[in-house]
Amino acid sequence: MARAGIVRIELTPTDVSSLSNSVFSTLPTLDPALFGLTGADVRNVNFDTDPGGSSLASGTFLTNEYSSIGVTMNSIQISSGVFGGPASAPNATITPFTPGLGQIFTFSVPVVAVGVINTSPDMDMIQFFSGPNGTGTLLDQFIDQNGLPLNFNVDRFVGGRATNNEQIGSFVLTNNSGQIELDELIFEVASGPINDVAEPTSMALLVSGVAGLGFLRPRMRKKA
Repeated sequence: MARAGIVRIELTPTDVSSLSNSVFSTLPTLDPALFGLTGADVRNVNFDTDPGGSSLASGTFLTNEYSSIGVTMNSIQISSGVFGGPASAPNATITPFTPGLGQIFTFSVPVVAVGVINTSPDMDMIQFFSGPNGTGTLLDQFIDQNGLPLNFNVDRFVGGRATNNEQIGSFVLTNNSGQIELDELIFEVASGPINDVAEPTSMALLVSGVAGLGFLRPRMRKKA
């Protein structure tokens, strides 16, 4: 059973006053606070360059490329030719439809909040675990667009913030009906003891404040 250890975050472009109704004109890497990541140590991955600034080629399978900033991946492929297009060109992740196969992000630092842009949302399962590689306690899980008309042409930022002194050990996205396409992974590292976080009454309470930026500077995209 999942414990009530996560404040869920699910945002559309209009929720953060984007110029477009379908894509984010301000990205999490430009303003993490808009997306609920307000700590002093916010780190990010845009799947285009490694932490040293070297370009990553389309078709690469990512595992330890970002281990130096505290995150590893379960051989996740990146591509410049995904359906929805990357939030920051040229690459996004892509996992072809395979029942039960997900994209797993494991953290080696104490993570208290994490999120990613889902560029082709279609009822994907978002899960938060206390341990690595989708193990340990299931802190929470939810399905994006749950109860809403399916719209995979509108990007969604999905993630969550840990409460009750929890720590997010891994972040998993699974789709049992189509491809998974993600961009702009961003996570907040605890700067001290992991304290209780009161659940907000609205997203407006989550997205106030100023956050430190990560090492990557995103680029705007044009979505086909």
